[in-house]
Amino acid sequence: MATYKEAFIEFLQKENLKYQDIDERALRISWDAENVASGLDILVIFDRDNHNGVHFMCGGFCKAPENKLAAILMACNAANKQYRWIKFYISDNQDIMAEDDAILDMANVGEECIELVARMVRVVDEAYPSFMRAIYA
Repeated sequence: MATYKEAFIEFLQKENLKYQDIDERALRISWDAENVASGLDILVIFDRDNHNGVHFMCGGFCKAPENKLAAILMACNAANKQYRWIKFYISDNQDIMAEDDAILDMANVGEECIELVARMVRVVDEAYPSFMRAIYA
């Protein structure tokens, strides 16, 4: 029986979508974005022992300067209220992070995962200008 990760990779290959295999549980998908000029990297991490959970993580798109942490935290809170699927927070090294979790169904793991990756990209890209305003205002 294929793992959830293997089923997702099979879907990506069938759809000719590029990815980077990280390890036995994780892969990275790079996606173009409108507001984030460098694009976004989404890390997809599957649960251990082929359980049906998956974790999506996106970082590196914005760093919070020490003197703007309060403003960035307010922008994260506002984004968390506006976008129910994604949570934003400031990491220990002051990167703004976006995360999401989901439960998968083996029958449509590829479609589910790519939809959640696309949703994360859309939400992060829409929220990005508010983070920039918090930094440069």
